[in-house]
Amino acid sequence: MFGKSQSETADNHRDSTSVQTLPRSTVASSAAPEASSISSGLSIIGKIVGHGALTIFGQVEGELRASTVVIAEGAQVEGDVVAEELTIGGTSKAPSMPTALS
Repeated sequence: MFGKSQSETADNHRDSTSVQTLPRSTVASSAAPEASSISSGLSIIGKIVGHGALTIFGQVEGELRASTVVIAEGAQVEGDVVAEELTIGGTSKAPSMPTALS
């Protein structure tokens, strides 16, 4: 009643040599640059380290390191931000620097 046709069965048993595989290094080098985001409903406490672009829509409390950081409108970041490029549309608050006692 619900059987497969002869052509469907033949398609399921194709020779795997027709599939092209690339070495992992070739695939990785042709990929687009890394981009990550923290969504608006997400809060993170801790250290975030990335090598690509990072866009913050939510809340982050802690150290943030990436090549490009965008703090979107409505986002909140409290902590050190280290980036080659930084765009702030939301709120960023660095921790207060310790003072030396005299």
